[in-house]
Amino acid sequence: MTEGTKRETRIAQGLHYIDPLSGSIVPPIQPSTTFARDSDYRLIAGGHSYARDQNPTFIAAESMLSELEGARDALLFSSGMAAAMAVVQALKPGDHIVAPKVMYWGLRNWLLEFCAQWGLDIDLFDANDPNGLENT
Repeated sequence: MTEGTKRETRIAQGLHYIDPLSGSIVPPIQPSTTFARDSDYRLIAGGHSYARDQNPTFIAAESMLSELEGARDALLFSSGMAAAMAVVQALKPGDHIVAPKVMYWGLRNWLLEFCAQWGLDIDLFDANDPNGLENT
């Protein structure tokens, strides 16, 4: 972070973004979903491959979120299921997941049916019970 500049100020100023072509200080929104490739199928402008992966808008938003949270990094996902799957894929058989009983039904079903098949232990708790998590 720039010395003496508060994190919130850096975010409000777009992390001091300056467009080299226009001089704009507001990071642009990139509406493109695909990016050009050469005859060998290499990206012409490296690093930007798909709207949900390495898109300039996503990169700017992730940078701002990590700055706001004081984190080393941040990731955006296209849905809650995508975020949950990314976390669960880092687990190995025998690992334990504790989740609330009441949640998006698709995630609940996925945890109980598929994650259990992968050898993950799943326990659900009553989030309305002040001791629910502790008692699980």
